[in-house]
Parts: sequence; structure tokens; C-alpha cells
Amino acid sequence: MIFIVVEVLRDTLLKQITEISEEDSEQTRAKKLAEMLEKSFPVIRNKKLQPIAMHIMKFMPNIKKEYLTEVGDQPNKYRCH
Repeated sequence: MIFIVVEVLRDTLLKQITEISEEDSEQTRAKKLAEMLEKSFPVIRNKKLQPIAMHIMKFMPNIKKEYLTEVGDQPNKYRCH
């Protein structure tokens, strides 16, 4: 049951991320996405929550080196769907 709740919340958040990437001004969008990535990246190793951070990074023009290093060191582990 809890996995279903997590999946529903994840999917809702993914939709909201997409909406932010399309609607806000570039400066506002970059700030919101950076804040969201900072909060979501610590759980990137969790397969159920991983798509959140990956989806955020897809829309960001600049990504901190530490995030890119983490993802780049294990490319097979982190796949964008």
C-alpha cells in the first residue's frame, strides 16, 4: 500500500516539475528547480524516488558538479526514463 502512495506522489511531483519548467520565467524556474534538486537529490539512490531528481536535472541549464559527478560515476545506475 505504501508503495502505491509513493508512486502516486512521485508522479504528481513529476507533473509539477514539468509545469514549472514550462510556465515560470527563466530566472524563477532555475531557482525553483535548483531548490527542488537540492531537496530531492539525497534520495536519488532510492529507485522509486530517483526519477524526481533526474527529471529536475533534465530542465536545468546549470547543475552542480557534485550532482553530475554522482550520476556520471555510475551511469547504468541512474537512467532517465
